[in-house]
Formats: sequence, C-alpha cells, structure tokens
Amino acid sequence: TADEDEFNKRLQVQIEKFNELYRDVKVGDRYLLQYIPYGGISLFLNGECLGTVGQIGGRHESNDVTDNDDNDGEQALELRSIYEQQQLAKTIYSIWFGEYAFSESMKNELLTPLHPPVEVPPEMMNTQGSGEAVEGQDDGEKHEE
Repeated sequence: TADEDEFNKRLQVQIEKFNELYRDVKVGDRYLLQYIPYGGISLFLNGECLGTVGQIGGRHESNDVTDNDDNDGEQALELRSIYEQQQLAKTIYSIWFGEYAFSESMKNELLTPLHPPVEVPPEMMNTQGSGEAVEGQDDGEKHEE
C-alpha cells in the first residue's frame, strides 16, 4: 500500500542517516548503540555521541532542522510514531544481532562475554580442596539438632 511505501521510505532515510555516523576505527575503539524510546537511536564511539537518528516528528537535540524550504521534504521523511521508531531500532540492531546479521562471526564475538563465568558444580560450593564440607559454613539448609 501507499502507507507502507511511505513508511519504508522514511525507514530507509533514517538508516542511511545512521550509516553516515560510522567512523573509521582502530584497535581498542568501542562503539555503543543506544535506543531510547521517543529519544531515538544514538551511536557512540569511545563515549562520544556521533549522532542520533529516528526522532519522532522531527524533534532534534541539535538545530538540524531549519526554517528554510529545503527541509520541507526532509521533515516529511521523519518518523511519525513510537511504532515506527521501534521498527527502526529493530532494523538497526538486527544488522548486528539478527537472524541474517551482517557477519555471523562478528555477531558471535559481540555476544560472547569477555570473561565467561565458570560453572561450579553444586557439590563443590561449600568445600575446601579436600572435597569435604567446611565446618561452620551455612549451606542454606535447616538442620535439626
């Protein structure tokens, strides 16, 4: 339908604006992607905000929208509802974490903790190196005397 076509065009424009935020990086640099409902989707590099897209109805933190005639068409391409903003956020996040992510190996690397927790078997929870329970430690169970 025409409404879906308009929505897809608005979404595409926002994705293109978001992609323009990316910068070249070096080892140790860190990107942070942040979605705040009604606020938009922000991209940070090493703690510095590179920009925000997807504001609803043209609400901007900066003076991106001026009163000149050139912006009339651009304002028509702003998101119109929280639903549209959520769809934009889902689309951007899916590039990295979705079923058809940009790079499956990068997705796995991003989702892998830097220091994976070690699972300790329950029988080892209240023991010293000998394998026997430590005297005086509360094991969380009630005992009758």
